[in-house]
Amino acid sequence: MKKLPLLILFIFFVSNSHAQRRTEKNTKNIQAIKNNVSSLLASQFHRSSPAIAPGSKKTNTYERLTSLSEYNYTDTIFHSIGYIDSESYIYSGGGSSFDFNYMNYNSAWTMAGDIPYGYGTNVAKLAHNNVPAVFCDSVLIYDDYFGTFSFYDTRYATYDSNYNITNYADLYLSDTSMLYYNNKFVNTFDAYQNSAKTYAFNWYFGAEDSAQYRAFSYDSNHNILEDSSQDFDFVAGGWAPSYRWLYTYNSYGKIAKAYGFNYNGTTLTWDSLATYAYTYTTDTLLQTFTVASLDTSGLRLVPSYVDSFGYSSGLQYAIYKMNKQYDNTGTLQYTSVLTKHINAEYVPDTTYEIQYDNLSNVIGAEKTVYSYNAFNDPTKAIIHNIDTFTHPWSYDIAADYVITYHYAPFTPGPSWIEHIGGPAYVSNITATKKNISIYPNPANTEIFITTPDIQQGASTNINIFNSIGQLIKTESLNWSGRSEKISIADLAAGTYYIVVEDNSTKSISKSSMIKL
Repeated sequence: MKKLPLLILFIFFVSNSHAQRRTEKNTKNIQAIKNNVSSLLASQFHRSSPAIAPGSKKTNTYERLTSLSEYNYTDTIFHSIGYIDSESYIYSGGGSSFDFNYMNYNSAWTMAGDIPYGYGTNVAKLAHNNVPAVFCDSVLIYDDYFGTFSFYDTRYATYDSNYNITNYADLYLSDTSMLYYNNKFVNTFDAYQNSAKTYAFNWYFGAEDSAQYRAFSYDSNHNILEDSSQDFDFVAGGWAPSYRWLYTYNSYGKIAKAYGFNYNGTTLTWDSLATYAYTYTTDTLLQTFTVASLDTSGLRLVPSYVDSFGYSSGLQYAIYKMNKQYDNTGTLQYTSVLTKHINAEYVPDTTYEIQYDNLSNVIGAEKTVYSYNAFNDPTKAIIHNIDTFTHPWSYDIAADYVITYHYAPFTPGPSWIEHIGGPAYVSNITATKKNISIYPNPANTEIFITTPDIQQGASTNINIFNSIGQLIKTESLNWSGRSEKISIADLAAGTYYIVVEDNSTKSISKSSMIKL
């Protein structure tokens, strides 16, 4: 039985590992590309808890993740047999939300646009706070990072009244002999809860030193236009230009291209660093994503990553992902394919990841089987690796790793954000149903809202929020059947969020809509 090679686990876009491993930076140019990839990619997904099927045991109470642990049964190469990762979460008012795109929880935070490629798992609107999925005050982490299972890391976060992270620190062991990059952040926000400025600090052998300053600018729709960075120059004792990212959007308000530049201190010019390009489905879900970066000559852009995604009707998370990775000459090196089997509760009960080399030989495979509770939160993830690389291959019958999740009930406060999708204000609303469709979409003068989850005659509220979460319009009615017509002729062009409340069952449905 073989565990996927460690290098491959880190470089592949899709990873089912829930352990938060720390990686050190490579060269600044390569890291600058990687730091933006996942953030830009993630911003195109709608974080959405999947449906709760009619007749399921979903209730109006809430629960949040209190701990998770990962047990290794077979791998003696990379780990010791036994527990290899454990995280405990301490809250004051927040909660947790499982990410069905990446199939994990994440308690880490990095500045907006600064998520290591294939490693960080934050999903948020790019123009807003890059919030984690576990909205806790602190995390205590045990790991076998040093060869034995022991205390490894502590994360702390403080929030404002809108649950924006104002301060964040990843303290590790505060080892005075170590250098940790970007382990502490201080953030400010504008009146619309967009990230305005972010300061990053390095743990520099026993002290926190200034590392990077980033400023963000936005258009009238609160889409980010520019992300500019400055690094602290310890020799000159001041800030020096570092990186710059410019963004363009399509007619639906989705990122079409992002252009990265590196500041040349010799010529005092901005040199091209990378270009990202995006395409979307007719439902405005991310379909393909391409990264082109500088080759070894530093003179031309060549493919670096090419990703494609597939969806199932009614689900807002991807059930198929293919990632192709290239070297710095533009030659294909690896391909990873992830598929998800969806159960009757509209959640993935099994995921399959297969990895190939540039000759299409299988070099790794992993099957993960998930169990869920009545809230459709995972309780266990059982991981089976490939048993042999000789064709025909199969998965190990016995589990190689098992991740266990523990929860506790809680009463959410009025400002709690369960990250279902859309801006912060809209995300305050917890969706308990999924079977909602809006057509036409995009639309110009009117839309039809269809759902089988609301009974005829039920008292219903239809709320329309704009792109920054402000309530624009509400219609109260008795549901006439399976469909209701709503006029949107008075709305300005842009992206809106539709929230349908069934007052009789207290169920809530959410979806997005484009007004032309």
